[in-house]
Amino acid sequence: MSSLTFQPLQIIVREGEAPDYAFYIKSGTVEVFIKTSQGEKLVAEHHRGDFFGEMGLILEEPRLATVRAKTRVVLETFDLDGFEKRVIGKKAMREAYLPNLFERVRIMSGLLRSTIENPDSVEDYALEKSFHSHPVDSESEFATLRITSVDDGFSADDTPTVDQTVDKFPFNIGRESESKLLAENDLLIKDGFPNTVSRGHCCIDKIDDRYLIRDRFSRLGTIVNGEIIGRKGKSFTCELQEGENELILGQDNSPHRFIITLKQKTE
Repeated sequence: MSSLTFQPLQIIVREGEAPDYAFYIKSGTVEVFIKTSQGEKLVAEHHRGDFFGEMGLILEEPRLATVRAKTRVVLETFDLDGFEKRVIGKKAMREAYLPNLFERVRIMSGLLRSTIENPDSVEDYALEKSFHSHPVDSESEFATLRITSVDDGFSADDTPTVDQTVDKFPFNIGRESESKLLAENDLLIKDGFPNTVSRGHCCIDKIDDRYLIRDRFSRLGTIVNGEIIGRKGKSFTCELQEGENELILGQDNSPHRFIITLKQKTE
């Protein structure tokens, strides 16, 4: 294991290269690109606390993407033996890594299932920076967002009132669970059997200067301003509009209903 520092725009790994190391981001942000027929395509950003590059190392396959520094980045590197001993073999690092891994498994499993059910929405999900590994602190330069509970007779009795500012992206929403490793969420929803809310249900995300809701392959789907997104919808994402946006977790009769207020900042 050693530490490496990269400056903005420096290439860390290249698509097609043999994988020698896995990486842990101690500070900074990296961007992940793939080659397409239309040129370079941004598919992910990883931030402080994220791992990347480990799957190629484990599977002994060429890198699937190019990774470059977006900001000044400090990385810890692990060869395969070091990754097994110092990440998988150490409780604190393992607990930091497993939510990363399970979120990727959730995405890939959902993509595979949706390849058959709704191929068009798979492309929409995959091309909209779907591979965030877990939420990170990132204050918006362009807008403020706030999520609040709706009190209109639908609200669940056992769910505390929500009124909080969204200041990290993705901002993950999911069902409260005894496990802290299977899904990493910023807003936990109390939801008894039969569950309306999935363990990893949806998230609020930021793409450039746009803000959207992304369904995380939930069982019952998500409704945003009357539009169904998820496996039963035409898309996995819905862009938020200026002002108040209605968010329903599950079907239209779900008790888990929220208002997301988007206020764009002015010069």
